[in-house]
Amino acid sequence: MKKLILRFFILPFIISPLLAVAQKNSDESNLAPKTNFKEKIYYGGGFGIGFGSTVANGVNAATFSISFSPLVGYRITEDFSAGVGLVYQYSSIKSAKESYTMTSVGGRIFGRYNIFESLYAYTEYEVLNVPDIFSRDEKARVNVLSWYVGAGYRQNLGGRMYLNLLVLWNVIPTEYFYAYNSSPFQGGNPIIRGGVTIGI
Repeated sequence: MKKLILRFFILPFIISPLLAVAQKNSDESNLAPKTNFKEKIYYGGGFGIGFGSTVANGVNAATFSISFSPLVGYRITEDFSAGVGLVYQYSSIKSAKESYTMTSVGGRIFGRYNIFESLYAYTEYEVLNVPDIFSRDEKARVNVLSWYVGAGYRQNLGGRMYLNLLVLWNVIPTEYFYAYNSSPFQGGNPIIRGGVTIGI
């Protein structure tokens, strides 16, 4: 009987601290700011425009190009995010003898992981539909697949807006990648990109 009374006497002293800790954790959880879905979404992308001149079939020609690459991402954790993007590119070459225009459209999925506050690792898989320059059919088009890996640097522009600079390497380059990429480096790699993101 004494043992039974002793157990009932000691039990509340064991349970009470546990309940107090649980209540404290519950209170802290309720007081902690909750991030809603919209706050985890960020937007951005890149825009490019270019003018120049080249020689086409022995004749001087003027070149023009414009590109859009909007994206939307979602912060899965504090450091890791993933998202999707679209790609549109238009270019033209005009000379006294002929003119030629080309459009490329596609999409991409990407992931990024923050290593430091301003430095992040980046990977992307892209599908780009382009004219098939290796085909005899002038209307033929082909899907070009690229898998990029690399790193990015971001600079805060104020608030939740950032300027981004990316250096990427295509690990599955094809003859179309070498023909269409805009890298200034011999061999096509690396690819350098810039853009702005809002909300991350």
